[in-house]
Amino acid sequence: MRPSERLDRLWAWVGLAVNAAGLPWLLHLLLSGGEMATANWAVGTSAILPALVLGVVGSTALIRRRRWGRVVAIVALSVSLAVALS
Repeated sequence: MRPSERLDRLWAWVGLAVNAAGLPWLLHLLLSGGEMATANWAVGTSAILPALVLGVVGSTALIRRRRWGRVVAIVALSVSLAVALS
């Protein structure tokens, strides 16, 4: 295994753990209510949920050594950045 492949697999495991940990956080955000309940539902289901799901799928594909996993991981990162920076 080349060093870059080893590093890819390490970061894929880290990405899978972070994205999987984000799913319960999103559920808590959606069920917390409060003043911003409607906004939390709108942003959570339209932006955060797709980014987390794409991250899980991309990381899993990288772990299984699928070539398209990098593309999905890059798309997940770009969606996450678009949500975080807006």
